[in-house]
Amino acid sequence: MSNSLVPMYRNGNSGPRRFAQALAAAIVGLSSLAIGTNLALADANENPASAFQPLLSAGEYHTCAILDGAAKCWGANDDGQLGNGSDDSAFSPVDVTGLSSGVTAISAGGNHSCAIVSGAAKCWGANADAQLGNASTTGSYAPVDVTGLGSGVTAISAGRYHTCAIVSGAAKCWGRNDNGQLGNGTETENETSPVNVTGLGSGVTAISAGHNYSCAIVSGAAKCWGNGTTAGQLGIGSYTSSATPVDPIGLGSGVTAISTNGWHTCAVVGGAAKCWGMNPYGSIGDGTDEYRTSPVDVTGLGSGVTAISASTYHTCAIVSGAAKCWGRGLEGQLGNGANSNETSAVNVTGLGSGVTAISVGGAHSCAVVDSTAKCWGGGREGQLGKGFADTPGNVADSVVGFGTAFTTTPTSTTIAPPAPPPAAPETTTAPPMTTESTTPPPFNASALRPADVANISPEQLRTIRPAQVNRLAPGVVATLNPRQVAAIPPVALTRLRGSQLSAMTVEAVAALGPEQVAAIPVAAIDAMRPAQVAAIPPAAFAAMTPQQMGTFSPAQARSVTPEQAAALTPRQLRTLPADVRRILQKAAAKANNNG
Repeated sequence: MSNSLVPMYRNGNSGPRRFAQALAAAIVGLSSLAIGTNLALADANENPASAFQPLLSAGEYHTCAILDGAAKCWGANDDGQLGNGSDDSAFSPVDVTGLSSGVTAISAGGNHSCAIVSGAAKCWGANADAQLGNASTTGSYAPVDVTGLGSGVTAISAGRYHTCAIVSGAAKCWGRNDNGQLGNGTETENETSPVNVTGLGSGVTAISAGHNYSCAIVSGAAKCWGNGTTAGQLGIGSYTSSATPVDPIGLGSGVTAISTNGWHTCAVVGGAAKCWGMNPYGSIGDGTDEYRTSPVDVTGLGSGVTAISASTYHTCAIVSGAAKCWGRGLEGQLGNGANSNETSAVNVTGLGSGVTAISVGGAHSCAVVDSTAKCWGGGREGQLGKGFADTPGNVADSVVGFGTAFTTTPTSTTIAPPAPPPAAPETTTAPPMTTESTTPPPFNASALRPADVANISPEQLRTIRPAQVNRLAPGVVATLNPRQVAAIPPVALTRLRGSQLSAMTVEAVAALGPEQVAAIPVAAIDAMRPAQVAAIPPAAFAAMTPQQMGTFSPAQARSVTPEQAAALTPRQLRTLPADVRRILQKAAAKANNNG
């Protein structure tokens, strides 16, 4: 997941016509998704040290923006992250309750969102990890005040499970802290109210909250803290975590933008793009899929970079007014008209000039170009803002109500059309087939019983949403057959719970594909039975991330078959914890000896 924080020069202008004029030098961060992502804004004519104010933010499966000083959100809404008082998804922008004016910054995270309103911080959505910062762990479908941040807030970044802000030049964070991502020297207690980040009491000009770590810019230098064990995402040259800020190698000055996400980080240094951390799909942009524990140059982006935004598996930037993206592109999130991964930057179709802001989410991307908001990539949750849920789109389209409204009629692959189809004309000739006739009927996931599963077709499961998967009872998951499991979209499995996965039959696990396995949350992998681990097809096993395999217990690791272990590359093995690596190396050697 990825969050992005962005700078805006506060000159009092707002609205779509003022988007391009209101933007200053850029910084980005989250989400999810990683996880959720925020916006990167760019205007080389303004002071990079100005207050950072994101106007557009792509979260994990939702998006938020500011229009004429009012907050708007759209997309997934399972935990009330749209802030409109409900948990119904929205396929076009809806008003955030109570935030109709005075909003100067907004950030969409994993399943929560935050904004700055007249200098005060407000958050809404999921709160199980205290990420709303209101001294509780109760979620809210409408904005609540962040404790103690009623004034002086100049930047805010919603990560996956935690949030950070700049208050009168000081960094503060709250929410989950299991990896030291709050930066206060501890890594055990979640914090329900903001705490100070150690050593960052002044001079902070940008901040970005990611999946389980955070970064900031302090007097032109980059600082990062939290989890670094997974992929070296702190940039200090090793797979090391830190509960207090550390210095990424070579970024001691000249840093104008920084963006965190799930497991890789990017920054703009002297007009050049640099990235580091996890790199399975080329999201670092150096032409390889090698993990990097310290910053490396993004190929071809050595100058002219004014903004950058990193997500879990892809990255986008603004280069001399043009949008460029790289990394995972299977959902069309690179915007180049294709659905393929790219290890170096490619041009976003139609966005060759006039781009003033960019933000990437879990599997989608958004930008402001010529004062119009456009989005592309995964759209099943409505996060593209077209007015209807959509299958992945690999070319940028306008967001309804932001600049030119999207007017194209949905195709037959549309999941939810914006309005009922017109009545059939009175004729003796059979009417043409409508989109509704090819759309599988919806089902209530939370109300399903094991006896109902046999009646669910693979076609229905191909449209299942992440929130629906999350609501399935373990007993229901246990009755899914291999054909049904194979039909579930990878993005839907990002909300799979451990109790659900452990209930799945061995035969069903054997039907999982590489993209599906790679999408399963780490916490769910941790709950797998050894027999299930052994059932994962070798090709799918090879798609597992080091973080997923790093949670293996000795029993799980010993259940890995020689064929599975032999499918791993030396690079994958090197990134695993030593005890797991030794077990898998022995299994791989056995496969080689048998061969």
